[in-house]
Amino acid sequence: MAPLGLEVRLQAMGVPYSLREPRDAVHARLEEIVATLLRRAGWLVLPDYTFNHFGERGAADLVAWHPDRGALLIVEVKSRIIDIQELLSAFNRKLRIVPMTVRATHGWNPIAVGHVLVVAEGTSQRRMIRAHSTTFASVLPASGRAVRAWLNSPSGHLAGVWFLSPMPAGHGKQPLPGSRRVRRPQSRSDETGERTAATAAGP
Repeated sequence: MAPLGLEVRLQAMGVPYSLREPRDAVHARLEEIVATLLRRAGWLVLPDYTFNHFGERGAADLVAWHPDRGALLIVEVKSRIIDIQELLSAFNRKLRIVPMTVRATHGWNPIAVGHVLVVAEGTSQRRMIRAHSTTFASVLPASGRAVRAWLNSPSGHLAGVWFLSPMPAGHGKQPLPGSRRVRRPQSRSDETGERTAATAAGP
């Protein structure tokens, strides 16, 4: 048979790669911000913690240990919430398995456990959680304020949602990866000021 001369192009359904890339950057930035805050508060942090417990495999974005308080923290970071059922199911699996695996591998025997969902600050994410407020109130009831207080002084068990901006404090003018900085047009006074500064600086 003669070739038909057809060209086949395969494209994954869903979000295009060009749109997924900034979200991955936001996810990584949120992880870095949370890890930094935890270390400053006296936590030992394990990023991208993977486990395999009798065939049940998974990974937590951050697992942290507070040696002074005997507290274990499991953190899941989401730049965007898509499937709530899958999210909560994975959370339950991690909460059930991670305390056992860290006890076996690191000798950590927690007397307090925190389970926190960190979500990129944004109207759409808050709207999503409000739309399922009953579900989140039963599974992750603590607010961001309660989460921050617990992280600074962990005691007992905690489960909550923490909305966090991917922009670090003091870096509000720094653009996210993939974004473009737009410069405003210079006025005549700006141009004059630059020429004056250049003249004063000399050659």
